[in-house]
Amino acid sequence: MPHGRSIQSGLSYIKDAMIWTIGNGLNINIGKDNWLPDHHQANLSSYYNPHANHNYPVLVSVFLLNNTNWNTPLLSSMFPPHIVIKILKIIHTGGPDVQT
Repeated sequence: MPHGRSIQSGLSYIKDAMIWTIGNGLNINIGKDNWLPDHHQANLSSYYNPHANHNYPVLVSVFLLNNTNWNTPLLSSMFPPHIVIKILKIIHTGGPDVQT
């Protein structure tokens, strides 16, 4: 079984290296999925409510207005300025989300 572990390890590495291309944000969990370039996703969940016990995912779509623009006031109310700047630089397509 050593080959099986190597394959699992390799798949885990590939998954960690992949990033979501944001379309409508309906498939991207802000705290679990890799969508913000050059940032560890687990750290994001501590910003939007560090004390909440979420039974549901917080999706990127929450921060999009009509799939066309980022909701800057909402982003600014939930994340520090350096994170908001990173998010606002992300171009989203409005179509389906794609993991690349």
